[in-house]
Amino acid sequence: MDRRGVAHHLLGEVDPDTDFTARDFCLHALKAIDMIVRSGKVPIVIGGSNLYVEALVEEHFFKFKRQYDCCFLGRMLCCPF
Repeated sequence: MDRRGVAHHLLGEVDPDTDFTARDFCLHALKAIDMIVRSGKVPIVIGGSNLYVEALVEEHFFKFKRQYDCCFLGRMLCCPF
């Protein structure tokens, strides 16, 4: 998917009514990240559930931190009530 010249991955690829676990996300994200890195570009993982991003980064099975140099930025947004 292309947004203002910036390719987006995994956006709109899963039916909201489908079971899509953090593990599913990790497997799909790692494929996209690998493709992006192989093309000489820098992947940026943003948005979504913290659970999914944490699984990608922290789960030892995926070896994310050992495979990639990482920089993590966090921003908590709160909606006024």
